[in-house]
Amino acid sequence: MSDLRTGGMILLEAYTPIQLSYNSGGPSSADLMMDVQSLSDEFADLKFIHLQEHVRKIHEGEFHKGTGAVVQVLAKKP
Repeated sequence: MSDLRTGGMILLEAYTPIQLSYNSGGPSSADLMMDVQSLSDEFADLKFIHLQEHVRKIHEGEFHKGTGAVVQVLAKKP
């Protein structure tokens, strides 16, 4: 993550491919989703404070309601 300054942080929540088994929104292709492994590879130069996949209830508008499979990231550039 070369554009992130030293001490900068990234906060991210994205759908995982498991989301395809739910009918609660998100991308229609696993290629557009993320998981712990892909994010830890992509952000290998960051220090992870929180990196977790889990299933949670989502309420993000008319087409994004119900159960969602997400990955959450909070990381800092040393």
